[in-house]
Amino acid sequence: MKKRIKRLRSLFKRLKIDAYLVTQPEKVRYLTGFNSMDWGPCLVLKDEIYLVVGTRDAEQARREAPEVKLIVINYGPGVLALFRENLLPAGLKVGVEEDCFFNEIEILRENCPQNEFLNCKNLIDQLSAVKFEDEIEKIEKAQRLVELIFEKHILPEVRPGISESELSAKISYFGRIYGAERDSFLPIVVSGERACIPHARPSLKKLNPREVVQFDFGFVMDGYFSDFSRVVFLGKPDKKAKEAYQAVLEAQSRAIETLRAGIAAEKVDRAARSYLESKNYNFPHATGHGLGIMIHTFPRLAPREKVRLKVGYVVTIEPGVYLPGWGGIRIEDVLVITKTGSSNLTRFTKEMIIID
Repeated sequence: MKKRIKRLRSLFKRLKIDAYLVTQPEKVRYLTGFNSMDWGPCLVLKDEIYLVVGTRDAEQARREAPEVKLIVINYGPGVLALFRENLLPAGLKVGVEEDCFFNEIEILRENCPQNEFLNCKNLIDQLSAVKFEDEIEKIEKAQRLVELIFEKHILPEVRPGISESELSAKISYFGRIYGAERDSFLPIVVSGERACIPHARPSLKKLNPREVVQFDFGFVMDGYFSDFSRVVFLGKPDKKAKEAYQAVLEAQSRAIETLRAGIAAEKVDRAARSYLESKNYNFPHATGHGLGIMIHTFPRLAPREKVRLKVGYVVTIEPGVYLPGWGGIRIEDVLVITKTGSSNLTRFTKEMIIID
């Protein structure tokens, strides 16, 4: 935690701020260690860190965030409690993360006119994008769990007659059995024609012979997310399926080849997108996204994204093709930008998975 706080404080002078306010639970955990998915704003000053919690969370906060100063309240706006404690003298400027709740910022401006609150956009997103080695290890640990469960517990269950919802539930169940904090998101299991919808929710539809089944899921381990996509073919795939699969695989390979420090995010996207478009495939989403303390975070690998990648960024590469009336295919790996290019944290095979 100390390294993260030090990195944040090093920006105070350039941003011309005296303190920084964060309310998003994942970001509060990143800075303090306090794991609340509900509520608990924190304020980082030059010499102290304050965390506001309700009485029910006080003991948890003492254990998980021993180095911060706690302000325990019974009710009311937590951000206002920070300033009622007279932590900041009049005239100081407070940077605010863009995703702070709008009503809380309005409460602060109304009740603390002596302080100025400046929108610093996605500062924590950008800081947390550059991972320390222990953070990369946590993401890799979560990725290993995904692959273990997919191979050992899910693939043996994929057969005609089982429902998408049942497979999705099994993913969540085994994740918890093996120690995951929670799913990264509702596990996506969609089959047949429904796979043409990139983020379709699992339904009671049962798998049928000669269908494609799209899987997309991940787990949270020690506060860090994993993400993984593969497809399974029930029966021997036809020419159309083989061509679509090879096109996605080639698009992903081209995007991965471009990954390196200094390259613009849009160029990584273009490597995959231009190839799929040349094959007349529909590719309606970004090539990838940042991954870490949240499932979708900075940077986005998408058109017109000018940000240049840095060593330590962890990103997904997940091109896909979607054909209404037939289905869809998406293949996703997680990679970290290194000094020499990139390293793939996903080890699971990308050979076609066929279940007869």
